[in-house]
Amino acid sequence: YNLRSTNSNILERSSIRTGKTTGDRAFQVAAPVVWNSLPQHVRAATCILTSKKFLKTHLFNLAYF
Repeated sequence: YNLRSTNSNILERSSIRTGKTTGDRAFQVAAPVVWNSLPQHVRAATCILTSKKFLKTHLFNLAYF
């Protein structure tokens, strides 16, 4: 299943229910919500080091500003 938007790195929620635990289903809902709440430049980072740097900066700004 392709869960990524083609142009803005937004995850779409899966509508398929699996027979897994409530925790697994909760993650399938929560993960896209958290990912989509990140700024575009954090989601669009192509390098893992750059991605970590942007994510840390974003979380720091949320916590202290």
